[in-house]
Amino acid sequence: MGKQYRAIAEANSRNPQDWGRAMAWAMSDLSTQALADDSHERLFGKDLVMRVDPTDEGVSISLCWDAPEGVERTDTGAIPMGTGHDRDDDVADPEEGAAHPT
Repeated sequence: MGKQYRAIAEANSRNPQDWGRAMAWAMSDLSTQALADDSHERLFGKDLVMRVDPTDEGVSISLCWDAPEGVERTDTGAIPMGTGHDRDDDVADPEEGAAHPT
């Protein structure tokens, strides 16, 4: 088995209908970490694991993908969450204390 990739984002609501932006951010970050920009389609048809944990003000959403052997970035490797993103109060990065745009 190859490398495991994980991305985490927070939503400031406990209502599932409000989690879309956090889930989208986590998915975008996961694909950026794991795959070169032009190969996101390698995730099509693959199983991802999503975990939802309560936080003080909402939920933390994490997505994980176990890449098959030989399927991983070959350029610069994982890109840390929070780098180069502007503030948005709806989706926060729990690790960096930054927030991600929608």
